Amino acid sequence: VPLVANFQSSYGSKVYVNGVIQQNGITQNNFISNLVYSVKSGLGNVTKDYLVQVTQVATQITKASSSVSVLHFNYTYEQPNGASYLNTSATAYSINNETREIHVDLPFNAPKKTEFAYNCNIVTNAGSTVLNYYSKSNPYPNQESFFLKKDFNYDNSISILAEDGTRADYRVIFHYQPPSSVPAKFFNYSVQFNNIWVNGFIENNVINLNVPYGTDLSNAFCYLSINIKSKVYLNGLRQVYNPVDYTKEIVYKVVAEDGVTFDVYRVKINVEPAASTSRFVSYAVNGASTVISELDKTILLEVPFGTNLKQIQPRFSLTNQGKAYLNNQLQEANSVVDLSHPIKYNVVAQNGQSVGEWTVSATVAQPSSETAILSYNLPLQYSSTIDGVNKHITVEVPWSFNSKQLRANFTVSSGAYAKLNNVVQVSGQTANDFNSLSTYIVTAQNGSSASMWTVELKRDLPQSEAKLKKIIDLRGELNFVIDEQAGVAFVSSRNSTFPSKLKTSYVTSKMASSLVNGVEQQVNEVELNLDTEPVLTVVSEDGKTSKNYVIRKAAQIATKAVEAKTSDVQIYPNPTNGLVTITFADKQDKVLIQLCNSNGTLVFSHQETLSSSNTVTLNLSTFAKGIYFLQITNAQTQFTEKIIVK
Repeated sequence: VPLVANFQSSYGSKVYVNGVIQQNGITQNNFISNLVYSVKSGLGNVTKDYLVQVTQVATQITKASSSVSVLHFNYTYEQPNGASYLNTSATAYSINNETREIHVDLPFNAPKKTEFAYNCNIVTNAGSTVLNYYSKSNPYPNQESFFLKKDFNYDNSISILAEDGTRADYRVIFHYQPPSSVPAKFFNYSVQFNNIWVNGFIENNVINLNVPYGTDLSNAFCYLSINIKSKVYLNGLRQVYNPVDYTKEIVYKVVAEDGVTFDVYRVKINVEPAASTSRFVSYAVNGASTVISELDKTILLEVPFGTNLKQIQPRFSLTNQGKAYLNNQLQEANSVVDLSHPIKYNVVAQNGQSVGEWTVSATVAQPSSETAILSYNLPLQYSSTIDGVNKHITVEVPWSFNSKQLRANFTVSSGAYAKLNNVVQVSGQTANDFNSLSTYIVTAQNGSSASMWTVELKRDLPQSEAKLKKIIDLRGELNFVIDEQAGVAFVSSRNSTFPSKLKTSYVTSKMASSLVNGVEQQVNEVELNLDTEPVLTVVSEDGKTSKNYVIRKAAQIATKAVEAKTSDVQIYPNPTNGLVTITFADKQDKVLIQLCNSNGTLVFSHQETLSSSNTVTLNLSTFAKGIYFLQITNAQTQFTEKIIVK
């Protein structure tokens, strides 16, 4: 039988057997007789032969077992449950491997006829196989676990093959149990009254519900759970999760599995007595501090300077669902009150009895004297640093930063305001021309305290780099490869077609500007005419450095390799882990090296100028593993060779 050998040879060398070049892990040979592997050096001037002998070793064959044993049997079916079904599982209570019988107990109402197959799990001894299974697992070394779909009401046999192919047929026998005549007990009885859940306490067929005073009993949902062998009815309707009106008498009928025997359960509502106490636990006004004294029944507020005490909307809460009245008017959260003088609330408990008056007083805080700038930034800045001690803000910006008509974003101390050039500033809205130093006047809330803050624009050193780093086709159809040394951006197309005009975006050196055919461009969208080989010029931020890039259609690389003549060029190693060496037989001036993936997309392009050496080394380690096509073009010839990156 032909075999495939895996081998490694010296760097750049090639391996032959009977004159046929060998590929590691690919080439097949017949090893019945000895083979000679000839290894030729990369330059072809040294050859060494290796003799390969293959010897077959006899192995002992273990006789296959003919035994079959069923260790476990589990049957899953759909059990009727009212209008729906529940997945139910039954396990064999008896497995007789001598009579080949499997006995399973099922409830009396388990389906006896079905329109589809049910799941079955069969565990056998190791080496046995259940016929017609759809999946298999290996729970233990001495077991095999099989899963199959089967309706045993039509065919109750299971066929199992032993390790040697011997067949054993097992018969599955279902025993339908008689229905129970004992009504089940409630597992759980829970009721949702609005947002309150109440769990029932069941004793002597009475379900006790303790509900808070004032609960709406007419609008509730009841959730009950009971053994599926019994059913629960209320006024003749099956119950599971149903709306219930507890203002009426609630009597449940629990019917046993036989449909005849039943029990009766009654619901008893126990309403808790109304609370006789209540007090304020919170009283909030925007920006105010609050002190509540339960002992004195007082609430003291300090509101921010400038607050209108005649139009206060407090938010408050009381214990035990108490209520607060002001001038005999029931108060709700956010009711408007006049706190220019103390007010008195009459607090009424849940039982309707007054539990006393609460006095609320408010004072206005003194105006703030703070004059700080807390945060500050300008559009397109690098960063900003606030020195609160010296009241100085340093904003770092690019060298070419345009400081005209900028809208600063800032925050100042509570109640304070800021002016620049005698104009009141609004954060994010007021536009200003900024000099190297700009001075803000921040006036405190009290109107008398003020401070001067200086904002310094600190420009970065101008950037001197001018490079084109990336071009992106906004339609996503073309691919760009930039040859920095040659100053060429090659464009490749998967289908070998190019649009006459192309919309692109690109990335350049930091803060550099760009021109296409002498016209300044916006980097987010540039229109290129590929037919004219446009020139994209990148100019550094300091204006001292510029570089031109020609946008050129790449020569299409054929996806079928053309065998290069060994006398002209050598490319090794191939396959490669990354480094590829290209050696030319004749002296070269300039060569264009292009790499295309198996989809025909250009992924690398480079123009190499050779001086004294006729060797070029490529590093392909950054490329994904797979098949590539390497095309080399010089003044005289052009050829392609397939490269495999491992």
